[in-house]
Amino acid sequence: MKRKVCLSAHCLSPIPDLRFELGGPNKKFNVALELERTRKSNARYQTNLLSYSVHEHVDLVLFVTSHESIEGAIKEAALKINYPFDKKPVAFAKTS
Repeated sequence: MKRKVCLSAHCLSPIPDLRFELGGPNKKFNVALELERTRKSNARYQTNLLSYSVHEHVDLVLFVTSHESIEGAIKEAALKINYPFDKKPVAFAKTS
């Protein structure tokens, strides 16, 4: 079940750039990959993170970016909305 989350004027259901499954025969782990090449607004990051926090088919959100400033903005947005890191981890990877 997809849930739509709204924050001010922004409403969306999370649609990752790539979603894939990791794991073996007994345990599956669903990963949403977000390729962040350009800086988005703080409200957009907050809305995306809120959406992922309640998404039933995503266990981990992986942000891939080459800019430390983008990673910092995402982390700041997560803290601002009290993102549930303990229930739905967020990870970062660097690209060139």
